[in-house]
Amino acid sequence: MTSAQRYKAGAIVLAVLLFVLCAPQALQSADQAPQFDGANALAVATYLAGDIGDRAAGTSGEEAAVAWLAEQFADLGYEVELQPFQIVRNAVPYTATNVIATKPGIAGYDTITVGAHLDTVLRTPDGLFGGPGANDNASGTAIMLESARLLSTESVSTTVKFIAFSAEEIGLTGSFYYVTHMRPIDRVRAMGMINIDCAGLGDVLGLHVFREQDLAFAEGLGIDADVISRAEFMFSDHIPFAVYGVPGVLVNHRPATGHACGPDYHKPEDTPDKLEQSALARAGAAVVTGIYALSEQAQPYTVHWMHFPSVGRNFDN
Repeated sequence: MTSAQRYKAGAIVLAVLLFVLCAPQALQSADQAPQFDGANALAVATYLAGDIGDRAAGTSGEEAAVAWLAEQFADLGYEVELQPFQIVRNAVPYTATNVIATKPGIAGYDTITVGAHLDTVLRTPDGLFGGPGANDNASGTAIMLESARLLSTESVSTTVKFIAFSAEEIGLTGSFYYVTHMRPIDRVRAMGMINIDCAGLGDVLGLHVFREQDLAFAEGLGIDADVISRAEFMFSDHIPFAVYGVPGVLVNHRPATGHACGPDYHKPEDTPDKLEQSALARAGAAVVTGIYALSEQAQPYTVHWMHFPSVGRNFDN
């Protein structure tokens, strides 16, 4: 073996050892996942819908929610980015903001996105429409934040992004803005998206997808759901991801009859006292199960020589 060959062999071994030793461990198996705390989720939802109240995109309520959520994610150790974008209401421009919290994984692994919209419908002057949005969607935002708290102390192979979207109530504007501004490579590495919307009431846990081909994705999350279906009419922030080729699923917890967001959908009566801790706990446990299932399924990309350019150098000269 020549000196160059010996060097190359040694460099390969060193590179592999560094990759293995420096890489964080994957998430535990789903049955070892930490317990989701429905009481914590209820407290968060109560703060968002009760203390802050109405959170229509571009309003002071939305700004307060954005600032508070960004602070919570930062306190948990996440990398936090605010993503502002423009909306227009009654011919007047406003700024709305997505909150993006990232837990980096190993370079070369896929990314999991968990999302929920933080905004509410703008209240009408007659007071008959719009309101504090406890179930729609402080419930989903609270489940997302509690899931982030549980994951904050875990070592992960995948990168996990928790995103509180704004302007969902205005044509999914915030999530479309996020997806259309993703780098192409980030879309390729997007393993899937779990969206949580209207998850604080009732007895029926549902997983709903926009594309027929995403049914297998939903079924592979290992969630014991009452319903898994294709539901094009259930508009929420998983749809922009599906439109751009990223598998997405909506986690919803609803009453057995009536609207998927409950009897007070888009009404002033959608208040925190109507939320059910048991529903939040079940939907939250489903989200955590899905995150763990995706992490277990994740695989690293093949490491090419180009990642170690010095190894291929000819040292015989």
